[in-house]
Amino acid sequence: MCAKGYPSNYVKDSEIKNLSNISTDGNNQIFHAGTYKKNNKTYSNGGRVLNITSSSKSLIQARNKTLSNLKKINWIDGFFRNDIGWRVINNK
Repeated sequence: MCAKGYPSNYVKDSEIKNLSNISTDGNNQIFHAGTYKKNNKTYSNGGRVLNITSSSKSLIQARNKTLSNLKKINWIDGFFRNDIGWRVINNK
C-alpha cells in the first residue's frame, strides 16, 4: 500500500487502522516499510508504506487472499493497485 500522492508529494502522519484484523501466519504477512507507532497507533511515514503478502497453492488463491486482507485495512490516505498479477495468472 502507498500513501496518496505517491510517488510525488505523498501524505504522511496518517493513521492506519485495523491492521490487527489481518491474521498473520506462515501464509499471510504484513511488512512495514514506512510506518511508525505512537500511542499504540500506527501511522504512515513514507510513500510505499505496507506490503501485504499471502501464499497459497495457486497464484489466484494467493492474490485473492491478499486482496481480502488489504480490504480489511482502514486507511483513508492509502491506496493499492489491484491490477498487479493478472498477466501471470492469465497466462497459466
